[in-house]
Amino acid sequence: MLTYGSPLEKFATIWPARVPINKTERHFPADAEWINIYDPIDPVSGVLRAYTPDGVKPRCTPTLVNIGFSAHWALLYAHLRYLSLEDNGSKDLGDAIAHWMLDKRSFRVPTPPRDRWFEPYKGEHRWRKWLSAFEWFGVYVAFGAIGAKFVPWAVWLLPNAVKSFLSPYWSAVVNWRDALVQPLGNLIPDFVQRCWMWIPAFIREWSADTFWFIATCGVITLLVGIYARLFVFKRDPDDIVKAVAKKSLRKASFQPEAAAFGLIGNPVATPGRGARLMAWIKGWKKKSGDK
Repeated sequence: MLTYGSPLEKFATIWPARVPINKTERHFPADAEWINIYDPIDPVSGVLRAYTPDGVKPRCTPTLVNIGFSAHWALLYAHLRYLSLEDNGSKDLGDAIAHWMLDKRSFRVPTPPRDRWFEPYKGEHRWRKWLSAFEWFGVYVAFGAIGAKFVPWAVWLLPNAVKSFLSPYWSAVVNWRDALVQPLGNLIPDFVQRCWMWIPAFIREWSADTFWFIATCGVITLLVGIYARLFVFKRDPDDIVKAVAKKSLRKASFQPEAAAFGLIGNPVATPGRGARLMAWIKGWKKKSGDK
């Protein structure tokens, strides 16, 4: 089994009650292998650790091997570039997959030199993790600058009644911000303050607006998360570890398929619209005759 750019570790971490992991049923042959390809710059992918829990019996999951692969240097775009080809010989993921399937052997990374392949948590992994962090920092600053620039313009588009209603609350927020900034500013060393004053005024203003926009978004996100944790997720009837789940009236039920699936390439024949219409007419006449 091969996964690349897989979000399964995120699913198992964020929604553990919805991602059950097999620990008892021996579904896989002893020589089954699970190859997971990831790139730290790809925020979707990651090293899979939740699917090899302690105490799991043999053959419940395939033998899991995590392998790092440099898909691309750009954040997010790396998720789309796992199967891209480079002009450096047969050193790509696509070539490795082809050899894996055609040679009928265990998965192997290409022989050295292999610039795009690396081991989890080793040098290349750490380097790409730091590169990802710097790219995320740039993304946050860019969105903060855009938000700080365009949100005030968007406020003027609001109806006057709405602006007059929000004006007292906004004034209170500004006063609270100024009261918070003053003591924090006193903690900054004088040397840093003098360096800050050397910066042009428009850059200082832009930086302050960007910082406050990012901080405001962070506070709102934190408050929403706390509210969801205390009042929404706590009453999730699907989470079997919560007491509320045991008291829930929602019970799972198995609904069998109406017809067999059939083999791939040999689907079960389904009647056309005309045949379904005739069957409906016959059924309607039968019901009328029974009455």
